Amino acid sequence: MSKNEILSCDTVTATLSSDQDYDCGMSLFDRKTQSMSPEEKHTAVKAARFGYGPLAALGPSAAQHLHSAYSKDVQPSLCCHAHKRKFANAAPLGFCAFALSIFLVSLIDIGTLGLNDPSFMICIGIAYGGLIQVLVGMWSIASCNTFDAVTFTSYGAYWISYAILLISGPSGVQQTVFSKKETTKDLLHTVGLYMFSWFIFTTLMLLCTLKSTLPSFMLFLCLDLNYLFLGLAYVRNDGELAQTVLLHIAGAFGIGAACSAWYSAFVGVADKSNSFIILPALTFPWAYQAESYDEEKIEHGA
Repeated sequence: MSKNEILSCDTVTATLSSDQDYDCGMSLFDRKTQSMSPEEKHTAVKAARFGYGPLAALGPSAAQHLHSAYSKDVQPSLCCHAHKRKFANAAPLGFCAFALSIFLVSLIDIGTLGLNDPSFMICIGIAYGGLIQVLVGMWSIASCNTFDAVTFTSYGAYWISYAILLISGPSGVQQTVFSKKETTKDLLHTVGLYMFSWFIFTTLMLLCTLKSTLPSFMLFLCLDLNYLFLGLAYVRNDGELAQTVLLHIAGAFGIGAACSAWYSAFVGVADKSNSFIILPALTFPWAYQAESYDEEKIEHGA
């Protein structure tokens, strides 16, 4: 990279407003840095190369390097195609891990085939629903995707903690965390409060999907109601088991969340290169307007 490229006319216009006799050739860089030490000159070169950081006047070239909290990765219709990406989109993997986990536990919640013991979810919750989502969250951090990083990491940790809660036996949570004075009713009340806490978190995340896609919004809406009714079911227990009707309602919303997550995953994976079936992303009409508004603000340095 030449010095002319490092320190262009556009970069130094503001600093040369009072020195109209200077040109933008090699002599400009030399004149502006002649009084600097080698270390200071090296720092100036690096600063110019990266647009002088957050104090620079932001233009279209700088705007394309900025990242919004709600990345296009989780909005399939706005996501770059595979050949334009340096890394694969990890969001569909996170959606699949979440969908399968909540689908299975929701089937148990509604009493499918007479099942009522969720102990099988220990392995699923730790391996697929837990570990995979945490990894997706870490990959999202590396790709500057704040929303995915927060949600996938948090829900991955939820499934791991849920699996730990299901562990029974001498080394299980029910035997170690809760004293002998704690009854089953107290344990169920505690689990209910735990679910209410996740209801609050999911509500906050739901508000961040209002400018995304319909499947993403429905995913968090159904998940939010799932946590709400799970909390109510465990709090309104009969001393031995959670309230059955409320548990069934929670399971129904859980299945809805799973379907929405699988839909988003398929939209993020399927394209003309690998599938004959291309589902619409169902992006909200105002999502594009919001993106254009953000880019316009960045372009004008607002």
